[in-house]
Amino acid sequence: MISFKRFLLLSLLLPLCLHTGALSASEYELDTLVRTNYPATVMDKKISLFKYILEGTSYTIYVGPHAPEDAKHILSKRPPKQHSGRLTSRYDALLLAVGRGNSLVVDHENKLISVTENPINE
Repeated sequence: MISFKRFLLLSLLLPLCLHTGALSASEYELDTLVRTNYPATVMDKKISLFKYILEGTSYTIYVGPHAPEDAKHILSKRPPKQHSGRLTSRYDALLLAVGRGNSLVVDHENKLISVTENPINE
């Protein structure tokens, strides 16, 4: 038989644990850490590397209608050389993969990510 104190403690802590688990899974997917050791098969095009980095999240790469016009061109290029063994967030790994002179476009509401030339460089 469970004691009243234990029941009270569980009834207060269980909803709190469930709530924080749901937040970390959906709200902070791009903040999770990844190691920058990538297989050679994903280093041929940026889009392959992006898909590899985003694997296991609900985010997807978007290059369809209403995406920046240069997104397909940027993602078809080879990614810059990556420093292997580095531990970084998924977001920072994507920034490294997109390369200098380009920016990420992130739609957190619809879980879509695209790229464009950095307008600051123009």
